[in-house]
Amino acid sequence: MLGYEYIFPTPAEYEVVRQQLETAGFTAWLMPILLLINVYVYRSLKATFASISISISPKKGPSSSRLQILARRIHWNLTQPLNQTLGPPSRLLAAFAYLFYLVYIAQADTGKSYLHLTKSLGHVAVSQLPWHYLLAIKSPNSPITIATGLTHERLNAWHRILGRIIAVLAFGHAALYLKFFVDMGVLKKRLGDWEPRLGLAAVVTMAGLVVGSLAVVRRKSYYRGFYVGHVLMSAALVVELWLHMRWTRRYVAQMGAWWVVNAVLRARQVKAVEASVIEEASDADGLIVLKLGSKDAVIDTWIPGQHVYIRLADGVIGSTVGRKNPFTIADVSKDATQLTLVARKLAGTTAMLKNCHNKAILLEGPYGEAAEYMPSLIKAGKSAGLITLYAAGVGATYILPIYLALLKARGDTVDLRMKWFVKTPADAVWGVDLLRRAEKRVFVSLFLTRAQSGWRGKYKFDVPGLVVHDEREERGSVRRISSMQRSDKEVTVMVCGPPGFSAQLRAEIGRYVKFGTRVVWYEEEFGFGG
Repeated sequence: MLGYEYIFPTPAEYEVVRQQLETAGFTAWLMPILLLINVYVYRSLKATFASISISISPKKGPSSSRLQILARRIHWNLTQPLNQTLGPPSRLLAAFAYLFYLVYIAQADTGKSYLHLTKSLGHVAVSQLPWHYLLAIKSPNSPITIATGLTHERLNAWHRILGRIIAVLAFGHAALYLKFFVDMGVLKKRLGDWEPRLGLAAVVTMAGLVVGSLAVVRRKSYYRGFYVGHVLMSAALVVELWLHMRWTRRYVAQMGAWWVVNAVLRARQVKAVEASVIEEASDADGLIVLKLGSKDAVIDTWIPGQHVYIRLADGVIGSTVGRKNPFTIADVSKDATQLTLVARKLAGTTAMLKNCHNKAILLEGPYGEAAEYMPSLIKAGKSAGLITLYAAGVGATYILPIYLALLKARGDTVDLRMKWFVKTPADAVWGVDLLRRAEKRVFVSLFLTRAQSGWRGKYKFDVPGLVVHDEREERGSVRRISSMQRSDKEVTVMVCGPPGFSAQLRAEIGRYVKFGTRVVWYEEEFGFGG
């Protein structure tokens, strides 16, 4: 096959092959370390030069050059998601480049030996699994987070990509071995041995992990299906590979270590608090606001827009592992003794909390990218320039707390606006209530897409600065609501909503990037954390 032959080495030759396999695995394992070192050095140098340039206080330069505008267009297009599964072209290019590198390492020094190539693909695949497990760690103290500055939410995409690359190599390893068994007429005999059985079990487990990570699966059954299944299968894979082949155990041991570290770090993120008040918007369709009493001063550093996971304690931490939902942090009181959280009333934890008063619950977190950009935006105040926030449906549970935090920091609505799409007025009641509590004039446009006639007499959206649009009457469009003046000034855009809404909005905003507008884009994929 493709110039490869069945070559059966002598004991002396087999020792040479084993050493070459060790070298290939170690070389592949080493590459992420070199990449992380380079990224860390680059970030450090960039931060140093940035601080120097600020201290020099250069004069304002002219408008953007054609080269700068071209660079923005290229960057925008490379980061434009193709779809929810594939992600942006930049990520795909990096994935194919890394896959090519691993395949090259696997086939190097194999000569024409079919069996050598087959073993090498499996060895290189296993060498990447420690990095795959390390990418799954949610803690901000993860070595990869420290080196890259990327949060778990960003790293999670690379976690999935590396998992699929590993699966390709592992599937190739299994397919080539099965072909060999068939050609030798020993398929039935070999499948009766434990080593091939465990190898096939590991491949099946990998296939389950890959299928479970698909967006369509996560959307349908995340909290009860994907999360629990992923945790259990990732643990099973460690056991299967440990028993499958002793020569790769150095990597399997690292997998197991990172699995345990991740579990320990997540357990340490859990805080027990008492639910003191639960408020529910009476007309809201599936939305509640929680207030939790807590004397933990750590929450003083929590940021609106981050999210926490909630479990009912039931006397034992972890006893409700399958019933966790994300709640967005809406506000932290000045004395850091009270949290205001927002969540959608899903089946499970949130439904139970509806009737929970003065009972112990468990908070895990906080998590989310808001911790990366919100402190600087809050500190910058109005000097951060124009900020526009877009939300669709329940995506407002992420966007609205951020808008209120920015409004509080800036003091008024100058260059700060929010646009929110919901189906019916009832879907927006909880959000209007939060806006009303801000006791400030807002700049919020609320678009109703399926409002029934006569709703204006039933709902009172009497918040200064809140403008309600009935899309059935006005026939609005994403193009209309995303319009802005062409400018060389930086514009910050924050989005949270269904993939189709975000894609359409990004396409419209991209028109301004083509003409030189500097757009900083933040998008939250709501509901797929964990």
